[in-house]
Parts: sequence; structure tokens; C-alpha cells
Amino acid sequence: MTKQILVPLDGSREAEAIFQEVQRVATVWDNVHLLHLLPPVPTPVGLDPTHMIALQNQAEAYLEAARERWLIGQKGINVVNSGEPAAGILGYALEKNIDLIAMTTHGRGGMARFLFGSVAATVVRKAQLPVLLTRPDILHHARPLRRILVSVAGSETPNDLLTTVKSLAGGGADIVLFHAVPPVQDPAPQWAPPTPLSRSTRPEHYLQELADSLEEQGYTAWPSVTSGDPVEKILEQAKKLDVDLIALATHARSGLERLLAGSVAEGVLRKSSVSVLLQKPLVIHHPALQGEPHE
Repeated sequence: MTKQILVPLDGSREAEAIFQEVQRVATVWDNVHLLHLLPPVPTPVGLDPTHMIALQNQAEAYLEAARERWLIGQKGINVVNSGEPAAGILGYALEKNIDLIAMTTHGRGGMARFLFGSVAATVVRKAQLPVLLTRPDILHHARPLRRILVSVAGSETPNDLLTTVKSLAGGGADIVLFHAVPPVQDPAPQWAPPTPLSRSTRPEHYLQELADSLEEQGYTAWPSVTSGDPVEKILEQAKKLDVDLIALATHARSGLERLLAGSVAEGVLRKSSVSVLLQKPLVIHHPALQGEPHE
């Protein structure tokens, strides 16, 4: 299946670090679109707009040079728009039915930064699609994806995340279904609803079911369960198994609260020696039944 991949660029060398990951996940049938956003500065009435035309031409030349350097023979288009970074990225992704956003977590330093923290966090928080993130300081490999670590920690099967992982794994990458049982400090309240990973004293049984399902679909998969701090154990297992990518589902806290700060996703992203795939589970809001009271 052909994927539509969006790569936002800010003109910095740091932002281009994502290309080495894109080369690993994109097939010859995929379309990789490059996006550069000019500052949303309107041209005052009566002022010659040639300066904006020059910026447009410069940006187009930059994207073309980046494509020739990193994406030789890869299908896709170059787009120069104007607007705020996160809104522009999300707007284009929605307009063009993008399947995956790939970006770095840092752009330029100082006041000129573009893809630092808040932009990446906003994109992850608001996008109903997967985001592949990397840091410029990661040592990237040219080899294809060989092994993907999928963190399974929620109360439901991460179907959306597994669908994305399968599209990236193709038929060649192993899928490791990983769960870290956190240290127990206080007994769970009796009213707490059970989750698939708490229905049995051995959560590997649940993960084995997921692995068996993936095996039936033609993928190589196996479960891995340990105990301890989730961030530490995810990073430890990723290093031990020499994985090429860590995949996690992100969960919003109380409505529009931020997704990354203080979360397992943030901890892994900050310390991981490989790139990280984050995906928010798709939330479908059902309309109220006729006759139901409205609050």
C-alpha cells in the first residue's frame, strides 16, 4: 500500500536528520512530500512584494536541493506555504491525506528554532495520525529496519499503532511486543476496571496472543515482559535487542492537556538512541442517542 509521508523542514541541517529515517521507512511506491513554511508576514500596502517572491524562490530551491540530496528517485512534491509551524504542518497533513509525519524534535538553536519541543508536541497532540520523531544527535544507520519495539501499556490493543508498525515493517522487520510492569507502590483500588494486562498474573499471555495474530498475518513477532520503570525498561530492552525503532501510543491527559511532558513518551524520546514513533489512538465520538438528556 502506498504511503503519503510528510517531512516538514525549516532550512536547518538539524531538521534534515529525519531524512535518514525516512529512507529506511519509505518504499519506492511511497510519496514523500517536503514542506517549508514561510513566516506569516503580510506585505504592507504599497510595498513592493519582491522580497516575498525572493523568499519563496529561495525556499523552493532549498527543498529541491534537499530532495536531490536525500530522496533521489523518490516520488513526492515540494510545497512552500506560509503560516505558523504546527498549524501549517497539521493543515497540510489533513488536506493531502498524509499517512505519516516525519520530523526532528529540534531545529535551529536560540530564537530561530522552529521544530523544538513545543511544535513537535503540538503536532503529536493534535494529529490523528502517526508521527515519526528523531533527534539530531542520534547516530543514524543506513540499514533497513530490522526490528521494531512496540510498547504495549494501555488497557486496549493498540490497533492504530500496530497498523502503522505493520506498514513500516513490511515483510522484513521483526516486531517485539514489550510490556514493563511498573513497581507496585499502592494496591489498586477495588473499583479500578481490569485491563487485558491485569486479567492474568502473567501479562505475557496477552502479548503472546497479539504476537500470534501478527504471525498469522505473515509478520515475525514475539512478546517480551519485564518489571520496573517503563522508560528505563523500554530503553534497556531497545539497547539489548538492538532495535531500529521504538513505537508507543500516546494518551491525552484530561481533555486538551499536553501529551508529552512528564510522560513515558517524553522520557523515551529524550533518551532513546533510536527514533521514536508516536501515535494517538483514534477517538471516535458517537452522537448522543435520541431522547438522551444533554448536559
